[in-house]
Amino acid sequence: PPPPPPQGAPGGALAVESTPRAEVELAGSRVLETRRVNAGCGAFGLFFDLEATAGRDLLVTGVRSAASAGLNFGERSPTAVQLWLREGGSCLGREEDVSEWRMIGENQALELPVVSWADQQPYYGDLPQSEPFRVPANKTVGLCVRTSNVAGIAILMQPGKGGDSDFLDEDFGGPAEEDDVAGVPLKAFGLGEVVARDPALSVSCGYTTLHMGWERQ
Repeated sequence: PPPPPPQGAPGGALAVESTPRAEVELAGSRVLETRRVNAGCGAFGLFFDLEATAGRDLLVTGVRSAASAGLNFGERSPTAVQLWLREGGSCLGREEDVSEWRMIGENQALELPVVSWADQQPYYGDLPQSEPFRVPANKTVGLCVRTSNVAGIAILMQPGKGGDSDFLDEDFGGPAEEDDVAGVPLKAFGLGEVVARDPALSVSCGYTTLHMGWERQ
C-alpha cells in the first residue's frame, strides 16, 4: 500500500501481518481500522487487548492513534508517548504491575494529530514502536499507551453517543438525569468489550490511565 501522508494515515489503527509465522517473510500487510472518533473524550492513556482469532500468528508492525481535541485547546503540541506490551495475556487485572509489561516504544515529544467528532476525514499518527511483536494464534496480548497529557489519546465511544461525552451533562447544558454518577461517561465501552474486529484480529477495551506512571491509580 502507499505510504501514509506526513500527518498520519486515515482511519488506521493496527497494521498487521496476518499470515502464518512461516510465511511472514513473504506476506503483504493489512490494516484493521476502528470507527472514526465520535466524541470529545481523551485520557492520559489506554489499556486494550489484541486477540488473534483466525488460528494463525499475527505480526503487529504499527499502531496509530490521535490526541483529543482538548489537547491545549486543539493545538497540535508535542506530548511524551510510550507504548507497552504484555505478551503473557490480557491487560485486565495487570494494570498496576509494571513487571508484567515491556516498553516497546517511546517518544518524549510526539506530535500526534488532533481529532474530534467534527472531523469528516480524521488522520491518525504512528505511535512509537521500536519493534514488531507477535500475537500468537488464538491468544491475547495486552497493550498500553501512556502519554503526558490528560487529552493525549482520543477515546472512542459506543455508536450513537456523538459529541456529548462529558461526565456531568448538566455542566454543559445537558439534562442532569443523564449524568453517570458512577464516574464513567455514558455510552463508554465496557471492560473486555470488543470495539473492532476483522476475520483475523479483535480489539477489546481496557481501562484508561490517570497519569503517565505505573503508580496505583
